[in-house]
Amino acid sequence: MSGGLGPPDLEFRVKLPDGGIRYIMGRGHLLPQEAGSKSIHVVGAALDITERRLAEEALLRRTEELKRSNTELEQFAYVASHDLQEPLRMVSSYMQLLSRRTRESWIRMPTSSSRSRWTGQRGCSN
Repeated sequence: MSGGLGPPDLEFRVKLPDGGIRYIMGRGHLLPQEAGSKSIHVVGAALDITERRLAEEALLRRTEELKRSNTELEQFAYVASHDLQEPLRMVSSYMQLLSRRTRESWIRMPTSSSRSRWTGQRGCSN
């Protein structure tokens, strides 16, 4: 509305006689006062925004639940990752130890000529 002093929007809660609650948004414009007039004129409307308000509150609750759930999942993933890495480290260490021992035993393994001499010393029943 042209010539108004600004659009004051108000949201308020109304308790109904049956105990129910409704949320109302009031929007209006103050009309300029006529010279010498003590009365203030307002033109506006009231709108029931209960469903929108309840949907916003439900969305906020769901957002908080998801944040909490995500935090719990991140903590679980961290713990699970750490717990799964430890057995892999143990297997890796054991494989390195076996590899080192296998290499050392190949180095000390007797040659074929010394093996036949060793077999011959013990005596062969053939």
